[in-house]
Amino acid sequence: MAHQKDRIRLSDVEGASRSGLTEEAGKDVAALAKGGGIQVAGQFVQRGFTFIFAILAIRILATGAYGIFRQIAQVLTILSQLGLAGFNYAAVHFIARARAAHDPGAVRGAARAAVIGTTVASALVFAALLVWANPIATLFEKVPHDESNFVHLLRIGALYIPAFGLMQTLRYCTQAYKTMIPSVKVGNIIQPIAQVVLGVTALLAGFAVAGLVASLV
Repeated sequence: MAHQKDRIRLSDVEGASRSGLTEEAGKDVAALAKGGGIQVAGQFVQRGFTFIFAILAIRILATGAYGIFRQIAQVLTILSQLGLAGFNYAAVHFIARARAAHDPGAVRGAARAAVIGTTVASALVFAALLVWANPIATLFEKVPHDESNFVHLLRIGALYIPAFGLMQTLRYCTQAYKTMIPSVKVGNIIQPIAQVVLGVTALLAGFAVAGLVASLV
């Protein structure tokens, strides 16, 4: 009887080896493939709305004014990555590890630490931008009037840094649960649609570049 059980176990192992994947590993691969497909679709949607936003903004504004907005947006994008300080990636790593260990307390702790860490780091970058907006502006504009306008626009958009940091960290927390749908909905669908609606509304209301920068936030 013992020999028969050993043969059954051996046949199970050999069957798993022939298939190349265990059932759990197969589910992980399927989840990864599905998540990748959803993310690619989300990227297409996001790029599409960004393209529409650019067309509408350029038609309403002058090309030069839109160029100033793009400069402001690029500065904020770079600084927002500094504000994240890698806590979004840490959230995925430690939440996934805690889930694998079936430790809900550690999951909550990892998410809480990532959110607090991002909040502190992005707040420091936010404060630094408010203080050093003028030196940053001199890198882009030499004319005093334009420089002053650039400083004003940077300070309007400064809240983008902590807002983006918290959004990204929370998105990555959901990705640790092997799903891309919530993350894609927020970052690739809701955010670009909101930017198009708010940005175009601000332009039609006469807020010009300042309205576009505010729509980022």
